[in-house]
Amino acid sequence: MIEKEFRNEDPSGKIIAFMLLIVSLIGGGAFAVKLGLQGFPPLKMAFFRCILGVIAVGGLGFYLGMSMRMRFKELPRLLL
Repeated sequence: MIEKEFRNEDPSGKIIAFMLLIVSLIGGGAFAVKLGLQGFPPLKMAFFRCILGVIAVGGLGFYLGMSMRMRFKELPRLLL
């Protein structure tokens, strides 16, 4: 019978910091929405979130030199 070898290694500091970032983003999302809805109506807040997403994705794509142009062959799958 073949036995697999398992190693129990302590996670590095980078992994711990990354996991804390992910957990805080997921956990803080509901709190941020609830807090934001006290000052903005829901549709206005959705608009602001959309604008922030476009700025974040577009800025990162521009920084990394990625093309944001849609190719014609991608259109049928996007419409589906």
